[in-house]
Amino acid sequence: MVPSQYNIVAPTYDGNAYILFNAKNQVCVILNENEHSEYLEMCEGKLEEGDLYDRLVELDVMTVDQKTELGSMRHAFEHNKFDNALLELHICPTLDFEREGDAFGFRREGVMGKNVQERLIDFIREQYLYQPFKLMKVEWLVVKTADDAVFDAIKHLNTEFKSVADELDVEYRLSALMVGNDRKEGLEDLLMACGIAEISDLKTDQRCMHTVAQPSKNEDFVVDIRKGEVKDFFNRDSACADLRGNTQGLSGNVDFSLAANLTNFDISKTNRESEFKKRAMALMEDFLADNPTREDFEVFLTPLREYCGAAPERSYAIDELGNAYVCTRDLGCAEQVLFNLCEPVEQRHINMKLIAKYGIANPLNLDECSQCRVYPLCMGGCARVRVGDGKLTCIPQRFIIEEYLTEYSRTLKLSGSDTSLFCQ
Repeated sequence: MVPSQYNIVAPTYDGNAYILFNAKNQVCVILNENEHSEYLEMCEGKLEEGDLYDRLVELDVMTVDQKTELGSMRHAFEHNKFDNALLELHICPTLDFEREGDAFGFRREGVMGKNVQERLIDFIREQYLYQPFKLMKVEWLVVKTADDAVFDAIKHLNTEFKSVADELDVEYRLSALMVGNDRKEGLEDLLMACGIAEISDLKTDQRCMHTVAQPSKNEDFVVDIRKGEVKDFFNRDSACADLRGNTQGLSGNVDFSLAANLTNFDISKTNRESEFKKRAMALMEDFLADNPTREDFEVFLTPLREYCGAAPERSYAIDELGNAYVCTRDLGCAEQVLFNLCEPVEQRHINMKLIAKYGIANPLNLDECSQCRVYPLCMGGCARVRVGDGKLTCIPQRFIIEEYLTEYSRTLKLSGSDTSLFCQ
């Protein structure tokens, strides 16, 4: 057995010990000087026995060989991408709003009509007949200046979706992402009236800042990792703060601006690691300045799951005309249409070239990702950017992961020479 490729070691804040973090399994261990020396011998293949060795094997931060480990990560990505248990829809009932950077495609007047609404309902049933799913996630892209016609469409479809979910006996999750610049007064109240509890704002990259859902069963959303007690600090109704990465959909409830995980660096054209490191440090320092209690600092070391709608096979962005796309960024762009769900199934024109392009894409085919120690934290990032634009972007953690870990040890007030498991 050899140490995992995804192990990262950094000194603790007081310099008296070391913190070992495994990005794949979300396990942290404190090593004293002697144990750190033993670990280095393990890395060199000189030590394959002893109490520390056995403990690290038990914690799954050792692997048979790194090639096998990489193969398991490749399999995990493919499994998630082709997970037929999930149907995910990002619905934009109108494109009549000003584009925000690269977030969305082309502006167009009009609101989703009754015919498209009915075909969208039929499309869900078609998908279930094709391959039964267990979870249906719907995210509404709502213009902040939306008129009554938009809310009528949302309210009608939400009612129908819930009815179909009950009929098919599948779980139904609902959310909304506010887009556009000027916000309509009382917008959140209007969305709540449509049955939407989880509301996000694209302008600020804030997730769950307007959540109005009923609180989870656990009342105290805190994380005491040192005691091995990992509780739900993402405000979800299901147990989902397992830092070993067994959760899906964490990203839907993470405050992205706090995590800085959407501030990715484009490394596809130039290698400017020193600049990226400086910017990443600035992001962390800004966070610490704004959060003197260091609350939720764990989010920097928590993997994002399913935050990219372009990655799963059965995830579609739908516009007001019934056109389906890989990504919401393509809305309104004719060249990026996968198919139109208003066309009869047997006559539906499908963009097989585009589907194949995303279908064969795997970030681990890229050296930058296959050799990256923090790959499990981002799983290759945004598929639309990586596949559609041919760019490679990296999260800030890649450039200063050791600095993050040192600050994390300060956050948890860890010190001493004993080996103490504080994340299990």
